Order: sequence, then C-alpha cells, then structure tokens
Amino acid sequence: MDDQHSLSGSGARRKNRGGVTTRILVMLFFGAAVGLAIFFAPRLFSGPNRPASERPQLKTGGTEAIVVVAENFWKGKYAKDRGVDLVCDSVGTTHGVNGMLDKTYAVAFTHAPVSAELREKAQKEKIEVVHIPLMLCGVVPAYHVEALKGKTLHFSGAVLAGIFLGKIKHWDDPALKAINPGVDLPATEITVVHRDDSSGTTHLFTEYLAAVSPAWAETVGPPAAVVKWPVGVGAARNQGVAGKIQDTDGAIGYVDRLFTSFQDIALDWGAVQNKDQSAFVPAEPKNFTAAARAVLAEIPADLTFSLIDKPGKDSYPITGVIYAVCADRQSPAAQKQIVDFLRWATHEGQAEVGKTPFAALPAELVERVDRRLEAIKAAP
Repeated sequence: MDDQHSLSGSGARRKNRGGVTTRILVMLFFGAAVGLAIFFAPRLFSGPNRPASERPQLKTGGTEAIVVVAENFWKGKYAKDRGVDLVCDSVGTTHGVNGMLDKTYAVAFTHAPVSAELREKAQKEKIEVVHIPLMLCGVVPAYHVEALKGKTLHFSGAVLAGIFLGKIKHWDDPALKAINPGVDLPATEITVVHRDDSSGTTHLFTEYLAAVSPAWAETVGPPAAVVKWPVGVGAARNQGVAGKIQDTDGAIGYVDRLFTSFQDIALDWGAVQNKDQSAFVPAEPKNFTAAARAVLAEIPADLTFSLIDKPGKDSYPITGVIYAVCADRQSPAAQKQIVDFLRWATHEGQAEVGKTPFAALPAELVERVDRRLEAIKAAP
C-alpha cells in the first residue's frame, strides 16, 4: 500500500511538474506572439491590408464612363494591391479637368484631350498637362423606335449629320432606307437627343461629324465639348441622354457604348460605316483596337491623338481615347502616388478593362505610356 501510495504520489508530482512546464511554455509563447504582433502591426497596417479608415486616398474626378469602371472594377483591386482608396467623382470631363487644375483632384479623367482653352488656363498657372491614355472607347448612335425594337440599323456619316442637322426628320427617310435594305422602317418622327452640358463625348461625336460632313462643319463648326445644336432636346451626362432616349419613341442620340446597357437602361445602337465605306462596323472593343493600330506609328510623344474615322475595314469610326490627366509638377508624395496609380492602371488594371465594353490599350502603346510617366516630376 505504501509503495502504491509512493508510486501514486510520485506520479502526481510528475504530472504537476508537467502542468507547470506546459503553462510556462504557453505563457512564453503567448508573450512572444504579442510581442511579434506589436512589432509587425505598423508594418501590416501600412500596406494593402490596413483598415479602410486608415488607408490614404487618391482623389480623382471626371468623365462618368471611366468612373463606372474605376468604381466597379478598379477600386477594390487597387485597394487590395496598393492599400490606397481610389475616390472617383463623376463630374464630367470639363469639371474634372478644372478640379485637377485647382487641386481638388490629383487626377482627372477625360473623354478626349484637354481643350486648348483649358490648356491655356493651365499654362497661366505654370502647369503643363500630362495625358496618359487609359483605355479606348466608342461613341454610338443609340435609338429607341418601338417598331424596330432589337434591330441593328446602319448609319453613315452623311445620314448622322443629316439627322443631327435636322434635315432627316423621319425614320423612313430615303437616305436611311438606302443603307438599311430589307428593314421595314416606320414613318415615326425622329427626336434628336443631345448633351446640354460640357462633354468629352460630345467632343468625340462632333469631331466625327465635322470630319465626314462639310455641311456640319460649315453650319455648326469644329468639334467642341459644347456646341449650339440645330435641333433636338438636351440632357445632362451620358446617363441622362440614354434615359431620355429610352423614354421617347422615335428618339436618337449619342452616348458612350457603356450606357446602351446600364442599370435599367437598354437601348438599340447602330453600326457606323467605316472610312473605307466597305462595311458598317459595330462599336465593339476589337474595332476600337483596330482603329488604334491604324495610327500607332503616328502617335506623338505627348500621347494626344485622335482615333476618329481612321482607315481599315474593322476600324470603328467614332473611337476615342479616355485619358488620365494631371499636372507635370507634384509634391514628392503626390508624384509617387499618382505615378504608381497610373502605372498600375495601364498594367494590372488593363485586365479589368477587358471585362467592360471598353478596349484595353495595345501593348505597344503601354510601352510608350511607361516612358511618358517620366514627365510627371516631383517639385523641389
């Protein structure tokens, strides 16, 4: 019995010593873990994994087309990759550029190169505007005609100019019939819908009309973000134009391709005759790319260029470039942040562009963008 007690007591003591040793090890491990957490916490939260409330912001604003892409495709990925919140205000091209010039925005998004007027304003403030292409877009003639629901119509430059000049007034006009054989066009009256605010989309569309129609160039004038429309009703922003078209039987307007199918909007949109007059080309990303490839060798060093009415059987004639624009001189911190974002957008971000109705930049153009980013300098 004593031996048993002795063995039992010895075993108890051994168990007790093991429990103390385990507790000590746990405490040491816990202490080490807390120490490591304290040491690494600032490093973890200074990178992509930091809480949203603690992430730095990059404020941008401009054309609503790219804001849709930035909000829905870029914002989350950029925060994950870089730990920076991308703030995007949909204010339109002109307001975006003005916001960049007055330092409300670090970067503005535009549907066309910055106008001569705004460049002159920048130069007065000793700012040179740097243009960085981000993606390719297309402006489409979008329409709502109940009798033609679901049908893709053909449009030529002459016909579109005639419609927007108010000379073609009905959907069964002979000029429309001639390029839409086999389509039973109704006598429905045409209602023209156009932008009534300053717009890069308007600039692209009027650039096309001025290029293909001497009558348009003579009557309305050169391309501009704001023009005096001969006919029609106005609406603000792409979404406003698209909504008014959808609500009006017989309406036709021009919108970025993105807004033909957006939220509760669903519009028919037409194919436009190419410069070669060999085909009617749809506004698909591959056709925007074809237009860009037609002029790659001609693109100037500042990367401002037009893709309107370019040669090639597959080139969509109302193709444009969506740019990020910023000042050429920045504080050291802003310069680093802006260049990092623009490099990300033109590299990693291009995979996201492929999920949209826009076209990613050709690889040859991305190489030139990398060099152009060197123009954004840190001010002493």
